[in-house]
Amino acid sequence: MSALVAPAYRAHLTPGVVHLGVGGFHRSHQAVYLHELFARGRALDWGVVGVGTTSYDARLHAALGAQDHLWTVETRTAAGAEHLVVGSHLEHLLLTDPAGATAVLDRLERPSTRWVTLTVTEGGYPVDGPPTPTLAVLVEALRRRRAAGTAPFAVVSCDNLQHNGRVARAAVLAAAGHVDADLGRWIADEVGFPSSMVDRITPATSPADVARIRAATGRDDACPVVAEPFRQWVLEDVPGPARPPLEEVGVQVVADVAPYELLKLRVLNGGHQALAWPGLLLGHHAVHEAATDPDVRAFLRGFLHAEVLPTLDPVPGTDPAAYAETVLARFAQPELPDTLVRLAAHSADRVPGFVLAAAAESVSVGRPVPVTAALVALWWTTLRRAGATGAPALQAPPDVDLPGGEGEALDAFLGDPRVLGDLAGDPRFGDEVRAAEALVRSVGPRGLVRSLVADAEWTSSP
Repeated sequence: MSALVAPAYRAHLTPGVVHLGVGGFHRSHQAVYLHELFARGRALDWGVVGVGTTSYDARLHAALGAQDHLWTVETRTAAGAEHLVVGSHLEHLLLTDPAGATAVLDRLERPSTRWVTLTVTEGGYPVDGPPTPTLAVLVEALRRRRAAGTAPFAVVSCDNLQHNGRVARAAVLAAAGHVDADLGRWIADEVGFPSSMVDRITPATSPADVARIRAATGRDDACPVVAEPFRQWVLEDVPGPARPPLEEVGVQVVADVAPYELLKLRVLNGGHQALAWPGLLLGHHAVHEAATDPDVRAFLRGFLHAEVLPTLDPVPGTDPAAYAETVLARFAQPELPDTLVRLAAHSADRVPGFVLAAAAESVSVGRPVPVTAALVALWWTTLRRAGATGAPALQAPPDVDLPGGEGEALDAFLGDPRVLGDLAGDPRFGDEVRAAEALVRSVGPRGLVRSLVADAEWTSSP
């Protein structure tokens, strides 16, 4: 096996971006866009320093360090696979290691760092309680830059959150409030927090993927990434520090990201949840298996066309119904195996954020949401059956107990705002969920799904 060979541009690349939370998605998405920009000889002062933010990142840290911070992205299609060696990262640091944390802070202080980008999951932006280590290091770096008279960097969230720029801003300001009120005001006035929408299906890399890619390329790579061909990045154009000219490599730079992010979050990410919970209860393991199960596919299409699309704003240059059908096709790709358990992970954040926010809007105007109610019943049933011994992805949201008899536990679940948000305690929605849950017990999950889609007009493709 030969070693990975760095792209020619690496000889001229210098850091300008610090990325917090280096996972498979970042390495198949943002890092690839920057790689393509650098390969054109453009923006070579925007190289990336990656930062691992959890103890789980130590393994990736070691792997990247051993191969000059290079990795392979395998793009899989029905026609075969393409392999790209990405060289946009120059370094990887560990925030969890004392020496690494010092190095992260040093890098964030440098005037050459003009962008800090984040993929720290939907739950990584708390505004209550003590700040996370990620937020704390951002605030400390901004404090030091302010004291030194250095212009601030921009903070760019690349997580699946509606208005993620605003969410990141609120979280950083809350963390700054623990340090210095004047610092918080300076951040509010001077730091840019552009919103962005990001999209590319990137399953977790398996040992089989590693072996296959090594065999296909003849190169020794301990941490490749597998991804679908589709990718999209929509970035808000806000005043502030310069940014790399990403529009040259297909990034959509727009005045308002909101319609794009709402479409993606509710259709693709919400669709993940509408696929995962019936799929798991029906015994499916892989995403494409569930997506090609006729009953699950009809359930998912009903969720998207009947209950999600009516909640969306117009999206410039995009037909939401066609986008929904594209998502259905992407889920069904057998050449890109992904697991339902991965989609179900972090459900305490994802079901409320991607599914229930849209349902609450519909309920507020009297629009029925029977598919969403059934989805919640399937979610609750899976959590209940998994119990404390289930995989972490299938356990109840933190601090939410499921004690007592079936009815008692479900009533507590439906009344808890930590679970259902604005729908907690809503009598009509609660009754729909209870009726759906009763059907699960009487006719099983497939019987529930079929009862919803039997005669519905959205069961066939447009």
